[in-house]
Amino acid sequence: MTTTWWNSGSVKRGDYATGLEALHVDLTIDSDGPRDELENLIAMSERACYVLSALDRPPQPTLSVEVNGEPF
Repeated sequence: MTTTWWNSGSVKRGDYATGLEALHVDLTIDSDGPRDELENLIAMSERACYVLSALDRPPQPTLSVEVNGEPF
């Protein structure tokens, strides 16, 4: 998997932002199996990929912060 990220702004100024610009997943299969079985394997691999699933149906993110071992 390869990713490309963007970022802009400054942490010091308080306007820093970053995000995922591109994601590419390579699936390499060595097989002499029938085409229909390979097509099924590829489709199942895509559906089973955690990263592609999370990007296709994004969950609601949450953030927990601790400072010096205490909730902040």
